[in-house]
Amino acid sequence: MPKQILVLDATNRSHFFLALKDGKLSAGGSIDQPEIVLSNLKILNLECEVELEDEPIVVSSSTNKNLADLGADLQPNSKWQFEHLEILYRKNTRAEIVPEGNRNASKNGTDTNKPLRKRLLVIEGADSGKAFPLNDPGRTTIGNNQKTADIVLHDLYVARMHCEILVKDDRITVTHLVGKGGTLVNTQEVMQADLQIGDVLRVGNTQLRYDIGVVDTPIKGDADKDLKLTDTPSTDLKDPIVQTGTDLNPPLPADADSDPILKLTGQKIGHFILESLLGRGLTSAVYKAKDCKTDEIVTLKVMSSEFPDNDTELQNFIKALRVVAPLRHAHLVSLFTAGKSGHLCWIAREYIEGENLGSLIERQVREGKHRWKNACRLAIHLGRVLDYLEQRKVVHANLIPANVLIESETKNAKLADLMLDQAIAGSQLGKSILEKQHMLEIGYRAPEQLKELQPVDNCSNMYALGAMLYTMITGSTPFKGTNAADLIRNMKESRPAKPSQQVRELPLHFENAIFKLLAFNREERFQCAAEFLEIVEPLAHMHEVI
Repeated sequence: MPKQILVLDATNRSHFFLALKDGKLSAGGSIDQPEIVLSNLKILNLECEVELEDEPIVVSSSTNKNLADLGADLQPNSKWQFEHLEILYRKNTRAEIVPEGNRNASKNGTDTNKPLRKRLLVIEGADSGKAFPLNDPGRTTIGNNQKTADIVLHDLYVARMHCEILVKDDRITVTHLVGKGGTLVNTQEVMQADLQIGDVLRVGNTQLRYDIGVVDTPIKGDADKDLKLTDTPSTDLKDPIVQTGTDLNPPLPADADSDPILKLTGQKIGHFILESLLGRGLTSAVYKAKDCKTDEIVTLKVMSSEFPDNDTELQNFIKALRVVAPLRHAHLVSLFTAGKSGHLCWIAREYIEGENLGSLIERQVREGKHRWKNACRLAIHLGRVLDYLEQRKVVHANLIPANVLIESETKNAKLADLMLDQAIAGSQLGKSILEKQHMLEIGYRAPEQLKELQPVDNCSNMYALGAMLYTMITGSTPFKGTNAADLIRNMKESRPAKPSQQVRELPLHFENAIFKLLAFNREERFQCAAEFLEIVEPLAHMHEVI
């Protein structure tokens, strides 16, 4: 029969009464007028915990000769034994309600330095005797697959992701996910149920008891670590994050309920608490998060759970992000750190208040607003950051509106997700999204990329910049096509409509610069951002754009 735990929490910290006699427990009020009396108690164990301010404690006793000095201080890690009572005083620890076995272990001194955690203790099955901690707060998945489950059981009757346990505040909820045998709590099959201390969970042929105690087996999620992005500590990575707000991202997919990385709100990953979900892209879910070390707000990108598939993919990921980590520019979203928690990789970056360029363009189209000065300002900002990257021989391989963020207050443009394409290149995740990615980005791909699948370089980025500026002014991409072949033919045989037909005040020099960016032949384009800025910056100053 499961054991029950009774918790009494005093609301008045200066007065509390508790008495136990003849199987009756009286509490609250006074000895003459208790607020509650509990009867018919079969008490197995009794502990009383009092949390104190860090001040000296004066102890006295009328029965213990060792405490004859009534002014004695109770010292940390001291223990006093009386006829009906044992007192143990420990500093900087927080005792919790512990099953009897763990209490005995604590008394014999074998585990006093180990933290007590909410856990699942395997009491029957191949993993019998193992104790697995629960993410607190957060979700813990149970299954038989190391890539998808936090608690991995050696049980053929357990599914890859059999069930999950959510710890939120003081509530612990188990939810069945998949598995023919179901998920049972105290022999009853459940789809969802709250767990109490002592409850027995059954998945497959394994039984696990929920309790609080010492854990020797680390959960996968305990292996939170920042990936080493620099050979030596970088002071840049510790700069405070100034911007806060909403970093808009693509809408959630229709199957969001089945996507595990969309269920992380409220959980701790690495040293970040995920406060709210901002969106889901092809490769990751994006969260607003709080850095527990600095209390700063960041954007945390949690990569899809299937990444990385192996250590080679992880090392490629680290290698690419190491290039980005030290880079700082006014028009570049800063990367602060990256890490791996259990089977999830994540990236922590600067948090921007505003919207991405794609959302801005859609809003302008709805409102019928097309202002060339906004496009000119964007041209200067992106031109400057691309020039900065070119000087450092770094190429942004995915220059599209979704990766350009516009700050609401300053209208400052910032380039995001630098080197992310390179970070997942060749991975199973990268291969799985190629077709969707191609269709989303086709309007911003240079002809040589569509025709010959050449890697992105500075010259092809010039084309992407031109396509974004054209789209920002007109509301549509310069060329249309149902597939790559159609698009290439239109690029070669036709010229897009002049933006000045829609925006009469558009300066001719700016329009010509955009068309030069969009040249079909690479040799006819601006070869670098510096060349483009030489033409556009004087124009921007003349019209007081910057």
